[in-house]
Amino acid sequence: WVIADNKDNIAFQMSGLMPKRTDNWNGFTPAPGWDSEYDWQGIVDFHDLPKSINPPEGYIVTANNDLNHLGKVAPINMPMGDYRAKRIEQVLSEHDQHCVLTTQKLHFDVYSRQAKLFLDVLIPLLEKTGMQSSELSQLKNWDLNYDLDSTGAVLFEKFYDALRVQVFGRSDSSGGLGEDVIKHLSEETGIFIDFYRNFDTVMLNERSCWFATQTRDEAFMSAFKAFQSTANNIDSKATWGQQNSVTFNNMLFQGKLPAFMGFDTPPIPLRGGRATPHQGQIYMSGGRQTSFSPSIRLIAQMDKTGLDTCLAGGPSDNRFSKWYKSGLKQWIDGEYKKLVP
Repeated sequence: WVIADNKDNIAFQMSGLMPKRTDNWNGFTPAPGWDSEYDWQGIVDFHDLPKSINPPEGYIVTANNDLNHLGKVAPINMPMGDYRAKRIEQVLSEHDQHCVLTTQKLHFDVYSRQAKLFLDVLIPLLEKTGMQSSELSQLKNWDLNYDLDSTGAVLFEKFYDALRVQVFGRSDSSGGLGEDVIKHLSEETGIFIDFYRNFDTVMLNERSCWFATQTRDEAFMSAFKAFQSTANNIDSKATWGQQNSVTFNNMLFQGKLPAFMGFDTPPIPLRGGRATPHQGQIYMSGGRQTSFSPSIRLIAQMDKTGLDTCLAGGPSDNRFSKWYKSGLKQWIDGEYKKLVP
């Protein structure tokens, strides 16, 4: 929970009951239920869970990242990457005062710290070779924002995919999972969606054993060449909005009804990516298209009554209600409405 009041207090508190477990258990593997060593040994005191009250920096940021450092125990065992949280912290720290307008702007921030880390490795390597290519030029001139009209975001994602295959998809004697496995994990599961920071840590580490017979720099170069070999099949003018769109389907009928009946939406382009404050991830999991994107944007001014909101759809799930998709256009355009008692 992130909490604020109108007396300038802010706080973060993890809730829930955390059982005391043996040190041999981490939550990622089955536990032998017949072994009493794995029995619960009581419940952790909630005072020891991650928490923060009126931190000196004056703000609290949480974006599914690891906040175990705020407690005496470590209940969070599957955090997502910290790129989004660090970008939010960066923006908040640049000014002492923030208002509704600056918060709305932060809601739509699509700058990628992840892309900067990878391009800070790749671009100097390419420049050292004296390479001249349209792909390199586009990546160098990209502002690292996943805007709907960005072409750099499209190219970076293609390179990033190629690098993942290069590092983890080898099928030679040096190890690797095989290209088919990586393709399946990328296209049909949420493995790389949920754990991308773990894989990034490997790909950015010069001494990772996953590089086996090659160096990190060689892997980056090989991935770029592999990406270039398919560049002819990539429209250099393709934008992120064209590549990254999702249809909002009625939960009951799941896209099985004709479009003219109005239960579903046309394809909607999503700004942002996996590592930007405004997320825009689209992926398949269990044969079903799903996404990470803000279903509602909400701003509360603690000195006033009311909320500024932006809802992906409408407040009614009844297709024949005028409120079924009443807020969709405003959500797409980033227009907020005021909710008051």
